[in-house]
Amino acid sequence: MNDVRLVKLVVDDLEMVRHWRNSKDVSQYMYTENIISASDQQNWFNKIGQSTNSIYWIIEFGGKKLELLMSQELTHLSKVVIGLSTGRLVYTRCRNRCKS
Repeated sequence: MNDVRLVKLVVDDLEMVRHWRNSKDVSQYMYTENIISASDQQNWFNKIGQSTNSIYWIIEFGGKKLELLMSQELTHLSKVVIGLSTGRLVYTRCRNRCKS
């Protein structure tokens, strides 16, 4: 099973995505490197769930969840932004301990 799939981000993915975001491998490339709490993550998820101009997916490969992909239309700037936040480095480093 080596298919690549895009799966819509759901509430069950939040802790995994928060773990990715808080890892040094990812947070060093973010606008801020602050640690995201579980409540911060839930508030973010609630906010993006109400957005009509963005969508978030989890990229799966071979049955493993590896990346967070987002697309957001910034109408005030007439731009579309695409972002990628990786769990791949985190997964590679703790392959036997990570939950997917």
